[in-house]
Amino acid sequence: ITCCDSYRRTYDFQGRVFPSIYGLRYIYVHTAVMLLNLRKTEYDQIETTRSNCAILIPPNAKSTTWRFVVADASNKVHIYEYKNQVNHIVFKVRNPINRIRLDEAQVDKQRYRLLISHGTRISIYSIKGKQLMEYSSNIDGTISSMTSVQSGVYFVTEAIYQKLVNWEEKEFLLCADKITDILVLDRVLECFIPLVILSCVDRMLRVLKKGIVVAELEVTGPPTCLACANMQLRSDHVIYGTSDGKVGLVQLSSGVPLHRWELCSQNTRSAVLSLEHYDLLKDKQEELIVAYEDGLIEVYTYDEFGYPTLIYETKINQRLTAVRAGNFAHADFPELVCVTYSGK
Repeated sequence: ITCCDSYRRTYDFQGRVFPSIYGLRYIYVHTAVMLLNLRKTEYDQIETTRSNCAILIPPNAKSTTWRFVVADASNKVHIYEYKNQVNHIVFKVRNPINRIRLDEAQVDKQRYRLLISHGTRISIYSIKGKQLMEYSSNIDGTISSMTSVQSGVYFVTEAIYQKLVNWEEKEFLLCADKITDILVLDRVLECFIPLVILSCVDRMLRVLKKGIVVAELEVTGPPTCLACANMQLRSDHVIYGTSDGKVGLVQLSSGVPLHRWELCSQNTRSAVLSLEHYDLLKDKQEELIVAYEDGLIEVYTYDEFGYPTLIYETKINQRLTAVRAGNFAHADFPELVCVTYSGK
């Protein structure tokens, strides 16, 4: 059974796309085979929340439990830790919080610190809520996305990209359109020069080296989020989500970035909120967790050829602002910790 879509691409019965004059692209749309059995548990109710203001922190040498960190619209940061019961720490920052990230540069040292962007500032807090330092950008506008790796702190403000090393500006770039997310690959294959990937509203993924655009790749819709590929693939693969509900995989290391596959959900055209890989089935293979802003969550596994197959879907009847995978309440049971706009 074959059919053609509006791009004149031909599909076989599994949804695979054959090569066409438009290039090679794969779109998989499957009915879910429910291999997961997730049970809903409500932990708390806070004030309204914003997108991408929550993280799950795994255990380290100093703590055997996971911690969940979420910020609300009243500028409060909530830290939850589950030890027989939920322990709750709250502290407040001065401006509305736009993004929370784990300071990845300190993870190898077994020190967990929070990077919090609020207004034009990036603040570092300890896991107990103590402020350690603060950086103030000289660029007008709100810091909308950021990340931290061994090579420095990277962040974006509207259409401007900046890199900080020891909190001093080292790279600066003005893009053609607003930047929606940033991803840094600190080591791609044998190259020690970090690759910076910017997703932009003009439907472009821009690849930077040393602050210079070295490649661009157009995707089918305005990209909203970026994430690393699963651990079975090489480090030069990146997945992206778009504002019209598509998810795709691209390879960056070749001279020209290449599309590998793209999928489109049967159940929604809502914007993709987040993408994450985690071993939910405990089979030593990472599953792809796709969260949509309208409350839909889909989980995909990969077949022997590396293409995604839907194995679980659920709909939370509220707008989502964050979904994180981990073992928050029990070490033996993986969870999807969700935050809604209303603060649940």
